[in-house]
Amino acid sequence: MLVARNKKDNTFKIIGIKESWYKSGGDDENVCYKNSLPSIDLVTSRFLSREDMQKRLIEKGYIAEGEYDFFVASKTRSGSSNPVKFQEVIYRPEQNERMAEFRTVASASHAGRMKEVNDKVLRIFNKLLTKSFYRPDFHHMVQNGYTGLPKKLVDSLAGVRECKDVPYSLKYKERWAVESYPVIRNIIEALNRYDLLVSKDNNIINANVGYFNENIRGRRSLMNELNIILDKDFTPGQLNLLGDNTDDVWAVSGGVIKEEVVAPIAEVKKPKYKFPEFCDDGKVDIDNIMKFLLKLPYEAFVYDENKQLTFNFDVFDYELDDDTKKKLNSLLTSYLRSHVHMYLFHKMKYDELNGVSYGHSQFILMDDMTDDKKDIRKNLEKRTPAGLSRVNEWCKLCSSCARMNEEMLQGEEQLGDGAISRKR
Repeated sequence: MLVARNKKDNTFKIIGIKESWYKSGGDDENVCYKNSLPSIDLVTSRFLSREDMQKRLIEKGYIAEGEYDFFVASKTRSGSSNPVKFQEVIYRPEQNERMAEFRTVASASHAGRMKEVNDKVLRIFNKLLTKSFYRPDFHHMVQNGYTGLPKKLVDSLAGVRECKDVPYSLKYKERWAVESYPVIRNIIEALNRYDLLVSKDNNIINANVGYFNENIRGRRSLMNELNIILDKDFTPGQLNLLGDNTDDVWAVSGGVIKEEVVAPIAEVKKPKYKFPEFCDDGKVDIDNIMKFLLKLPYEAFVYDENKQLTFNFDVFDYELDDDTKKKLNSLLTSYLRSHVHMYLFHKMKYDELNGVSYGHSQFILMDDMTDDKKDIRKNLEKRTPAGLSRVNEWCKLCSSCARMNEEMLQGEEQLGDGAISRKR
């Protein structure tokens, strides 16, 4: 159940969900208060943040004015010392690839077709491994129990930072986790929360402690009531079980949230980009650098919101660490980036002709490409040895990232649909 706890007086409401809120063409009449975890995630991940969801629920009359703590409550197995399990809500902090992949996985899980989205699941695990390898504070956050990841997976991540490179193969050793939707959604929640907290506080440990201390006591005080409501035989008509002083806990409204909620992220098939191999013989050679730069895909560079030409990190299928991103955007000067991008643009237009048209435009493009190459070489030749070494380093780094991307994709193709289950 999706629970809204009023922080001021610790009263709570159970948020009912309509099928139309998470499924195209779904039922828009009936409200369900007990739902599958994927269906809850598909609804909450349409909101930018806790504040965004709180504002909308208040506007539509589901909850009264106030400050709320939202969480997912579920029944634990019988015999557990804690009869109710609490899980954090997943929001959509930004419309990025991570959330697009997650929503695809959640939809597939709800429909019972998890095996059809193996590639998305593996990429989500890659993001966990990348963040654990490059960010010591995130790794500490995972290892010290500040996430909902199961202990078995946490233990398998213990030695990640001692590895020479990001141990992407680890996800194949932990195949049980790859098939678990709760594990996948808790990876996303941990990544989202880390990004949120690190943007507000330099000390991620203190930020996590404050995050949990703010809500845990209030949530636990509701455990007995939630335990009764979560019983499989309990229905909204049995409120007398909670005592005469308990208000109606079922959030109801005549409003339809789907009319105003941020639209779900459309699934887009990501194209694959071919990168050249940089031949590193230990020497810094202009011809070698030119050969690499001129074979880059046109999509390697993109203009940002400030109209600045930057490296396009989306050409890779995994999340780069912050240091690599910084180098890919700093080792090449803006002038050299501009010259290379212009050449790649003219080459792309030339290739679109496929050698069929021999008209005037094709010869103009050939002349443009020749001029572009002269500009690139002139830029490289006037550089100091140190400056040229920076360009050489950029080529090596870009080639290394592309090679890693290719290896990861090959690993995913080897699994295929259902292969995880077969290899258990």
